[in-house]
Amino acid sequence: MDQLFSMAVSKLISIAYYCHLRKEQFSILKETNKELERKNVALEAINLRVLEMNDDMAHNVLSQDQGIQELKRFIDDISFRNSHHLRAPLSRILGLIKLYRYESSLEGRTVYMDLIEKSAEELDHIIRDIARTLSETRGDSPL
Repeated sequence: MDQLFSMAVSKLISIAYYCHLRKEQFSILKETNKELERKNVALEAINLRVLEMNDDMAHNVLSQDQGIQELKRFIDDISFRNSHHLRAPLSRILGLIKLYRYESSLEGRTVYMDLIEKSAEELDHIIRDIARTLSETRGDSPL
């Protein structure tokens, strides 16, 4: 009977010890869970901030892209003016100068000189228009 009693007492002590360990582990798990919940809340706040920053950056990129598109249109316009409007009177002037050199009559030379002057004035007008457009874009005063 003493043996049975000591076995029962030892089992009770084992059960009590096991319950004590379980209680400590449960307490540790509870604290860990609370800490994880606090960290989760902090991570959610960080995630929201990152999403806001991402939206801001996407807006900035879109704005910059629009600015780049406007600049591209502006450069295309200036390039078109240069390649078409500007070169036409210059080409006329160069051609008229060659004709002027081979013209022997004073009347013919006068006609060529008048045409050269007209083309030079047209060229000057186009250059001033381009300069005005560029200065308006930069905010400078035109020539």
